[in-house]
Amino acid sequence: MSLLSTLPTFLKRLLLFLRCLDWHLPRPTSLTPAIFNIVKNSPARWYKACCLYRLGSLYITLSQYREAMKAFKAAEAPYLTAGSHEMVANCVITFAEICRC
Repeated sequence: MSLLSTLPTFLKRLLLFLRCLDWHLPRPTSLTPAIFNIVKNSPARWYKACCLYRLGSLYITLSQYREAMKAFKAAEAPYLTAGSHEMVANCVITFAEICRC
């Protein structure tokens, strides 16, 4: 069973929406506050981190590196709390690669 099939419907839609945004290169000005304002309760922590990670990727695609760094940095703590150490490492590595540029 895939991870996507275990997600609540609204989170599936949000992640798919973020993927579509990534493909079509929009301006994420209204999307950013919505993601950063997702409530930090236990079940939503991991999903918020996924959304922040996707948002960071979107910002990289748009060459908005400062905003991408903020998104990846914000995704680290929820991933760590959720026990997803591999994704924490991905955030740190991506953050470091942006800093190198």
